[in-house]
Parts: sequence; structure tokens; C-alpha cells
Amino acid sequence: MAVIEMPVWDNPKELTEETALVVIYLERCDENGIILDVNGNAISVSNLSAELIPIIIEDPSTYSAITSTLVDAQRNSEGYVISSVIRDQLAKITMNWKYLTADNWARLNECFMHEQILKVSDTKYARGYFYNYIKFFNQDTNSYDTRQMYVGNRTAGLWRRDSVTKVAKGWTSPSFSLIEV
Repeated sequence: MAVIEMPVWDNPKELTEETALVVIYLERCDENGIILDVNGNAISVSNLSAELIPIIIEDPSTYSAITSTLVDAQRNSEGYVISSVIRDQLAKITMNWKYLTADNWARLNECFMHEQILKVSDTKYARGYFYNYIKFFNQDTNSYDTRQMYVGNRTAGLWRRDSVTKVAKGWTSPSFSLIEV
């Protein structure tokens, strides 16, 4: 696995883990991808004893939340609904920014690349997964909640490319959804 060095997040509001609307928690690992516990010791499998590194997300321009109830339903021969709730309070959040630099948009997406090793500081590495723990503002409780979520479709419009390297410099209206597992 190659190591991706995460750029420093442009954080003009100086958000913290406590004040950010959304925080992604990645498991700490060494440069070879071995998951580490809070004492820096290797552990054999990914689990809750791993040290979680917060990746603070810039507050989006728009934030919307959906709460779903999964129901197994059908109608009987008389036309009445027969149903049972399978799962309640399933969360989905959608975030949209007016503009993000190419580095910041890449940083968000890299958090969800399966087993990608990310260098998050001079001495710390983390692993991205398709499923990550996310702290988000829950519309149902009017408070913060942490749940395991995966990333849905991501969209963005190319803003500008570097005239020499042809690399993207930024994205307009980047957005993505996080859906509870």
C-alpha cells in the first residue's frame, strides 16, 4: 500500500473536534498499515481498541439530514398493510460546499479509500476505510452523535486547472453523503 500525505486542511474558522459539525475518525496505524492501539502497540485486527485519529471537516455551506426507518411491509389479501420495523433512526447526512481546493476535496475522499494509508502528521499515520466512525450533528436529538457510516456518491464541478501541469486547483459545489451502516 502506498502512503498518501494528507495536505493541511484550510481551516479559517479554527474548528476543533468539539466545534466541528462533522468529524471523521480514522484508525491509527504505522507506515506499513499495521493498526495501533492507544499505547502505540500493534493489534492484529481492526477493532475499537485502535486509537482513533479525528479528521476535522470544514463546516459545509449546506448540511441536510435524513432519518429513515427500514420497514418490511406487504399487503395481505384484504389489502391491509402487514409490516414490521427492521431498524429505526437510520441516519444520512449530505454536505455541500460552495468551493473546496483540490487538496481539501482529495483529503475528504481519501478518508474513504479502503485500507489507504494516510500520513496525517509528521509522526502519525491512519488508515482509511469504506466504513468509518463519523461524529455528526443529529437532527433527531439536536446534539452530536457518533455512528459508523460509509460515503455515498460524490459530485463536484471542476473550477480551474493549472495552465502548466493541468492539475485541478479547485472544485465548485463539491458534495457527498454519509450513510449509516
